[in-house]
Amino acid sequence: MSGEANIRFALESSLGKLSKWLRILGFDSIYVPGIPDESFFSYVQEGRIILTRTRKIRDQNPGHRLLFIVYNDPRDQLKQVVSDLDLELSDTNPFSRCIRCNCSLSQISRDKVRSLVPDYVYETRFKFSQCPCCRGIYWPGTHYERSIKMVRELFTRRCF
Repeated sequence: MSGEANIRFALESSLGKLSKWLRILGFDSIYVPGIPDESFFSYVQEGRIILTRTRKIRDQNPGHRLLFIVYNDPRDQLKQVVSDLDLELSDTNPFSRCIRCNCSLSQISRDKVRSLVPDYVYETRFKFSQCPCCRGIYWPGTHYERSIKMVRELFTRRCF
């Protein structure tokens, strides 16, 4: 899918961990937990690729692009998405979206987060982002290093 701009997803309620990883990769990924199967399509906007593990959603596909996820493990699910959609590292923009609410993150000055982050984080980190929707603050910590390692491995091995 390399070169295709603005890859967007809609994930049904059993794919919460996959939605987090797609957001880490920078993909616009709508995920609304607790939505019944019959209401799911009302949340799907045009142009989104539907990701589902539910046969009912797969079988009632009203002409949307859809990928049926066959794996239980979120890492295998992510590998399937990357492989089946032929995604490239250049299609991603890691750590550009809020993993909680999906909004695009904005850079924020270190001075502005002084009272919003733990003292140790303020003293040891120098780059911060904030979600304009939920106001969450992000910084590159140990979770960032582990995530970057997984992203590199994901695109180096080319999945399945």
